[in-house]
Amino acid sequence: MPKQSPIKGLPATKSLPIIPPIVPEADPNVPVPPPARPVRGKGAATTVPPAAPTTATATSSKAYGKKKAKTIVQEDTIPHIAPNTAPESSIAPALRSVNAKISLVNKRIDELEAVRLADIAARLHKVEEDDVVILADRLDIVETSNEGFGERLSKLEKASESMWTRMNDMQANVSRIDSTVNKMKDEVGLALDTANWARTTADEIQDSVDHAKEDISSIYPAVQSLEALNGEMSELRGRVDFLSGSVNAVRGSITNISKVSGSAPVAPSFPTTTHSPPNPHYLANPSPPSALPIRTPQLRPSRDLPYRAAREARAATGPPAYQADQPALVLYGPHSNLLHDGNHHAAVIEILIAYNSTAFGKASIQSTRSVACDHYSIKFHNRRSAEAFVACVAHNPPVPGAIAHISNN
Repeated sequence: MPKQSPIKGLPATKSLPIIPPIVPEADPNVPVPPPARPVRGKGAATTVPPAAPTTATATSSKAYGKKKAKTIVQEDTIPHIAPNTAPESSIAPALRSVNAKISLVNKRIDELEAVRLADIAARLHKVEEDDVVILADRLDIVETSNEGFGERLSKLEKASESMWTRMNDMQANVSRIDSTVNKMKDEVGLALDTANWARTTADEIQDSVDHAKEDISSIYPAVQSLEALNGEMSELRGRVDFLSGSVNAVRGSITNISKVSGSAPVAPSFPTTTHSPPNPHYLANPSPPSALPIRTPQLRPSRDLPYRAAREARAATGPPAYQADQPALVLYGPHSNLLHDGNHHAAVIEILIAYNSTAFGKASIQSTRSVACDHYSIKFHNRRSAEAFVACVAHNPPVPGAIAHISNN
């Protein structure tokens, strides 16, 4: 392959001198390239001192010793080849052609620079105009903002004054809260003192309760004996009521037998607590309960009581003193097939409607309940109404065999 010439487009010749690269002025920041190495077999390389540069600088590549140096030409300057004093040879026309081309290139570069500078100047002028317009708009905006800045500043001052007022009020509130907290601390101290006093009192009460428990434990046997005595008395009362009901039933049977036979009723030989029938004048002209006579029930002597405890209780208390305005309990029966509600009021109302008496009415009944099969207990508000009811049942029983008597309990 033929050897290429350093100048593009020209063939390499043996007589062509080596043109060294143009080295610019020494720059302390740019490293100095090493000297050229001699070519093997040709002896030491001859170097030509560089010509003084005009206005341009050129840089050389780092390919020393590996490749031949390449000359990089700047846009604005191209180095001139020093005139050769050697006799004109066959390369002279080529050199003149190269110099002419270099001149044309420099001229073209100047034209391009002029066009480029004009374009840059036009763009710079346009940019300056645009910047001036933008700056003017922004200045108008800033001036407009400055016009409302005074109002905003006055509002800010008012808000600051209001904030200071609120801070003063807050400080006053804090002072009041501090005083309230101090008062609450005092009250808490008093409450603690009261709690301590209450605790001491509770301890004293607990001691009293302990003493009371000890007293109760000593009294408990007596209470148990009293409860046993009360149970015995309740059993005795039940037996007395049962015996009274049996006596009344026997008396009713005797009355019915006497009615059937047409003879006068035979009085029982044992004592009873029922009353005698009312007189005919009372039945023809019934009077209000306030006008009824107060009858004291006939009590059996203490010698007829079957139990010693009952005799002792009767001897200690004596006969009960009944009053006309006290409630009285009436035992009534037997009366079957009665339509009644849960409290048996319907049964008593049926009896009252059958009698149609003004001596007692529905308002005089306090309560009713069933005590046995077809037997009822009727509690009246006062004793007069109870006595009137017993008298009416004795004179004209609602059903055959029905009797009524006032209970002593």
